[in-house]
Amino acid sequence: MNVVISVGGSRLFKGTELDIKFLEELKELVGKRKERFYLVVGGGWVARKFQGYGRRLGLDDVQLDLIGIAATRLNAELVRNFLGVKTPVLTNPLDVKHKEKVLVFSGWKPGFSTDYVAVRLAKEAGSDKVINISKVGYIYKKGRKVREISWEEAGKMAGEWRPGLNFPVDPMACKYGKGLKFYLVRETEDLENVLDGKPFRGTLIR
Repeated sequence: MNVVISVGGSRLFKGTELDIKFLEELKELVGKRKERFYLVVGGGWVARKFQGYGRRLGLDDVQLDLIGIAATRLNAELVRNFLGVKTPVLTNPLDVKHKEKVLVFSGWKPGFSTDYVAVRLAKEAGSDKVINISKVGYIYKKGRKVREISWEEAGKMAGEWRPGLNFPVDPMACKYGKGLKFYLVRETEDLENVLDGKPFRGTLIR
């Protein structure tokens, strides 16, 4: 079975420090399971920091997106090497021909977040779900955790795409994700619970 995991850049770090414990847990999980994993890695604070510099310099949205994509590639390279993945970091979600058990993807091109890459990749790889692991773990509405929500409602809450958007799932992914189940979780334990069909802490978009 093919599984797409969107690894939020926010989950890779605690503040500005790498969360080594999380990466070790992720490595153990993908190593012990039989599924084939496609990991899409986000930009997190690195992207936001340098996009902030770009805004101060007067760069436009396309240029800011390119900076964010570069940050996702940096983070993805770190994850790829730590997991021992031999295939180079991939960018195009249509590129699913590689046969290694674990593949690592970064951002793609301006206007498309790593969430969009993940849902597009899931459809190309024949997966029925995306599991997004981030520091938030839930969608919140009026301060309350949302356990389940439709793609349409999630899209309305997300609003319009802009570089550095920090809603748990972006508008483009909401438009393209219909037909998929999109799980938002925080802990690797809940990621594994989703894989095993067990109760999990997080939000389901479908």
